Amino acid sequence: MADDQTAPQRRRGRLLEDALLEAAWLEIKEHGWSDFSMSRTADRAGASKKSLYARWPDKGALVAATLFHKSATRARPFEPVGDLREDLRRVMSAAADMLAGPMGTAVRGLYASLPTLPSEYRLLTDENRPARAVQDVLDQARANGQLGEGPIPPRVIGLGTHLVTMHYLGRDAPPDAVVIEEILDHVWLPSLRAAATEADVAR
Repeated sequence: MADDQTAPQRRRGRLLEDALLEAAWLEIKEHGWSDFSMSRTADRAGASKKSLYARWPDKGALVAATLFHKSATRARPFEPVGDLREDLRRVMSAAADMLAGPMGTAVRGLYASLPTLPSEYRLLTDENRPARAVQDVLDQARANGQLGEGPIPPRVIGLGTHLVTMHYLGRDAPPDAVVIEEILDHVWLPSLRAAATEADVAR
């Protein structure tokens, strides 16, 4: 077990925080949401519980921060291939794949704890905060003429990935390829195109 007095002195700031988040990810992978332990996380990181609770007051805050961290560090940069439909399909498939693993159980737990989750971590479950990959796809689609120039509301931009998550939460399984294409072709793409062409129609 870590020495509570010396461990924080050896690693401070971002180095210590990254070690705690990596330890939390291992805890999620092995124990999921329901048996997640703050104490075991501190032990895994070789850090004190005080240093852990100073950053994240409870399990919900720590798990949310861990998912933010893993989303930013484990995924390779998404490079659109240049076809709007195919790029959006790939984004949705990647989201479904992540939900099929340990991240899915953590997301389910976070949704259940939303009433008590600190506001800064509720953003993880907010469809108004679309993934950076989606914005990259839409920017390229506008540049090559596949999408109009009208303003697209954030809720519409994040609609596809949000519906992937809602399917997972409702069915206890991520959507398969058929469901992903149904959402894409009948809900997300029509909504994006309608919003993007509103400015042209108004003229």
